[in-house]
Amino acid sequence: MKKIACLLSLIMLFVSLSGCAGSEDDCCEDLDRNTIASDTVTIEPDRVAFVTIKDFEDSQESYARELMKSPYYGNDPDCDIHPAGEGGCEGENLTFEGALEAIGGNATHGPYGHLYEEQWADYEGYEWEVNLLSETGKYDVLWLDTFESIRFSNHGDLGKINAKPALTKKGMTGNNSLGPKLSPGHSCGDVLDNYVIDCPVPIGYKAFSFYIVNTGSTAIELEYSIFGWAGEVEEATERFELASGTAESRFNGTILASQYILDWEDSLEAEVSYTMEKEDMTYEEAIEHLESQGINSTHSSWGNDPRISEVRVWEEQWDDYEQYSWEIVLVSGNGTWDVLWMDWETKHASGQNNLISEDANWSSALNERGMDSSGSKGPLAKPEQSCTGEPNQNGMWFNQYGLPNDCTRDLEERHSDIYHLYIISRSSGEDTGAAEFETVDFVIEWTIFGWK
Repeated sequence: MKKIACLLSLIMLFVSLSGCAGSEDDCCEDLDRNTIASDTVTIEPDRVAFVTIKDFEDSQESYARELMKSPYYGNDPDCDIHPAGEGGCEGENLTFEGALEAIGGNATHGPYGHLYEEQWADYEGYEWEVNLLSETGKYDVLWLDTFESIRFSNHGDLGKINAKPALTKKGMTGNNSLGPKLSPGHSCGDVLDNYVIDCPVPIGYKAFSFYIVNTGSTAIELEYSIFGWAGEVEEATERFELASGTAESRFNGTILASQYILDWEDSLEAEVSYTMEKEDMTYEEAIEHLESQGINSTHSSWGNDPRISEVRVWEEQWDDYEQYSWEIVLVSGNGTWDVLWMDWETKHASGQNNLISEDANWSSALNERGMDSSGSKGPLAKPEQSCTGEPNQNGMWFNQYGLPNDCTRDLEERHSDIYHLYIISRSSGEDTGAAEFETVDFVIEWTIFGWK
C-alpha cells in the first residue's frame, strides 16, 4: 500500500474544537462573505474556547495538487516515501489523475474516513463577530497560526504567545467584531526542540486557531461567528514541466541556473496569428513575411522583433500559463542559495544595476532568498510584467532602475512576455582546505513548472 505519510498524516491534524482550553490589513471590498464557523459557548473564568480554521481548500483535489508539487511521492508500492535526495522511493512527475489515485479516498472522504469540509478554503481575508449573551463579562479574542498554537499547547501560557495583531483584540466587554482583514501569513521554522515546521509551510500546517479567553471573574456565555472572504477562483490543476537541470556550487556567487521562460504559445501557428493582427496581413502574407526572416515550421526566432536575430527551434513547452512553480532538491553537500524570478524589465536592468546581488531589494512572488535545503514555491499566479518610469523634459524615458527604456513600447510586443529564473550560490559549504574552484560545495537539481 502506498504510504504518503508526510502529507496524509497532516490531513487529520486539525479538526474543529470548541469549549476547550491597522488599516493596511483591510480587504475584501469586492469579495464574497462566507460563514465558516459559528457556535454558542460557556467559558469559565481563566478558561478558553477555540475553533481551528483550515486556511486551505479541504478536498481530495486540493491534496492532489499539493502532492503534485511536493517531493514526498513515489511509484513503488513496497517502499516508504522520503524527501527526494534522501533515499527511499525516487519521485516521479505525477499527473493530476495519478495524484488523486495516490491520495486515495474519494470526492467526499479522505483515505482514513475523514469527511472533507467544504467551508474551508484559502480565503483572502477573515472576519469575526462575538455577541456576549451574559449580562456582564470581559474577554479577549486571539488569532494564532499553527506555529503559535503548538507553542501554546506545550507551555500553556498565553502571555508568551505572538498572536496575529490584525485579527486579535483584547479587553472587550459586550458585543464586538473585527475585520475583514487580510489573511495573516503562517510562521515556519523551529517551533520546539525537535519540532520544525518546514518553509514554505506545508498544506496541513496552514491553519489558524480562534481563541476566546474569559479574562473576568465569572462564567460568561457568548456566541461567535467567523467569516472567510473570497471571490470565484478557478484552480489550475494540470502541471507541465518546462525546464530542469543539475548544478554544482564551487564558490559564493556561482550562477547555478539561468533559464528564460517564454510566457506565450511558442508555435508557428501562434506566430502567424500574432503577425496577421499586428501587421494587418492575410495568412499567406504572414507566412511569407515570417519565412523572409528564416522562420518556418521547424525553426523560429524570438519572433518578428528586429532587435533580436537569434534563430532557434520551436519549444512546445512554452505557453500562456496561468501559474508557475519551481522545485529544488539538494542532492549533496551544504550551502545557501537565492532563487530570483525576473520579469522583462528587471532582467534588462540586472546587468547594469546588479539586481542579482545579495543586497538587491526588488521583490517577486516567486523569489526565495536564503534557501539551504530542498524546497519549492507555488503554484502562484504569474507576476504582472512591471512597467515603470516616465519621459523626462527631453523625451527620454527612464525606468525605475535608471535605464533609458520605454517599457510601454516593449509590452506591446508579445515577445516581451518573458521571465528569467536565476539560482545563485550565496555561501560555500565547510572549509576543506582545498582550492576554491576545486571543491564542490553542494549540488542541486531544479525544475520549473507551468500550470493551467
